[in-house]
Amino acid sequence: MLPMAEQAAALAKVDLSPKLETADKISQSSGTKELGNLTVHASIEALPNELLGHIFGYLDVPRPSPTKLRDEPTFEATSCDTASTKAISLVSKRWRTIVFASLFKHARILTSKSWLFDATWRNEIQPFVDFAVQRSLHDIVQSFAICVPTIKLTEFSLSKLPFPGLENIWQMLFRCIDPEEILIVGPPQALGALTACYVELGDAYIYDCPYQYLHLRRSPDVAVKTVEEFEAEFHLNPDGTETKVQTEKCDEGRKDVENSASNYRPSPLVAETFPERSAGPRVPAERSTLFQIRPWHSLLLNEGSFIKSYTVVDDIVFKGAPSIITDLVGAPDDHFSDASDGLISGTVREFSYIGIFPPESHFRRFAEHLPRIDSLYMQLVPRNNILDDEERMQGVVQDELWLERNSCYASVMRELFNTPPTNNFAYLREFESGDTVDQDAWLMAVEFVKRAGRGFGWSVARDGVFVREVKDGEGNASSEPEFPTALSVTN
Repeated sequence: MLPMAEQAAALAKVDLSPKLETADKISQSSGTKELGNLTVHASIEALPNELLGHIFGYLDVPRPSPTKLRDEPTFEATSCDTASTKAISLVSKRWRTIVFASLFKHARILTSKSWLFDATWRNEIQPFVDFAVQRSLHDIVQSFAICVPTIKLTEFSLSKLPFPGLENIWQMLFRCIDPEEILIVGPPQALGALTACYVELGDAYIYDCPYQYLHLRRSPDVAVKTVEEFEAEFHLNPDGTETKVQTEKCDEGRKDVENSASNYRPSPLVAETFPERSAGPRVPAERSTLFQIRPWHSLLLNEGSFIKSYTVVDDIVFKGAPSIITDLVGAPDDHFSDASDGLISGTVREFSYIGIFPPESHFRRFAEHLPRIDSLYMQLVPRNNILDDEERMQGVVQDELWLERNSCYASVMRELFNTPPTNNFAYLREFESGDTVDQDAWLMAVEFVKRAGRGFGWSVARDGVFVREVKDGEGNASSEPEFPTALSVTN
């Protein structure tokens, strides 16, 4: 079997219609003498660009990441074994021109391990930026992924914070591309650095989260601001620093915070090494460039597996999980006691949370500070065979996994069926569970919703999905049926 590039090259040289050697015989049988002198030459190169492009379109394959976003995160989320379009582009300049838009509609950058902590981080991004400008990729790139290798943390290692201003990479990128989707694949530190969200790393070694996903999507029909308009709105320079006018306006108020030894901002981050657990009270970032530079409509956060934290040494004690969820939704934590507005874009209306058995104490931060969304998807049970992996399950108390799973669902269900709905649960119109493989629990939930649906406005739309319809002036039921404690059952 020839390599794909050689196969494509061979195809380009094929003479699809050689001389008709049997033309004389055909003419004799048909009585048409002229046909005997007919010679037809038709190479694939004779086809017009439009037709070639249509043919090449059948050889293109979908990008792999959309099918993997709800699985346990891996660094290979954007990798694909098939590269038909790339092979076609190597045949000739003409063919490359035809498939150029398809070749770069899904772009990605693979960084080095030290990228998060190196002052030369721009050097890894600049070649892509230069190429995008030279080849006019602004209107071609539909999705963009940045993949950062994981950093192993141990109990006795010092947590190194990402380099200051790393989140300003988005201003650089959105000057040359305008993707409708963004995907970050990397360790929790990478997600935090690229979103200006604080990530607790002091106890990160307890968990098993080498990679996490953050996926953002916007509607192509919604108008967007240019980077220059974004910078003007937030008084920012191209490098992400604040303009002099903005700095002078709140200079006095900031000095007390920024110069205080007991306070620090997650963005810009301090480029030094120190024990994360010793950090004092903090002040959340004022903004997140990534979340605010575009009107994102959908957000997916996949935090990976928490199973390792259920391993018993003395007693299971859940500590701070490495996650951006606290600053994302504006929940208080051990270093910041006041709830804030959260850094999530106010335009997000669809939120998907995926985690493999997250502790209820961690998930509760999200449930109690649910953003203003219309649709919520949650999945807490793995789709792979991790529970059958003896090595990964060694020492794990499996009963605790299901108890915490049940508690996480209970924290959401209480709010869904509260009378009246509180906080942003009042705006929620759709709830979907990705764990309906547990049919016993799902059928019990269905029966409850059918019984209590009139009072709460919820109904079963399809397998795993509840929908809620609230009419203007319609109140909730005055009495609340008893919610079944066995809604989420153990495995």
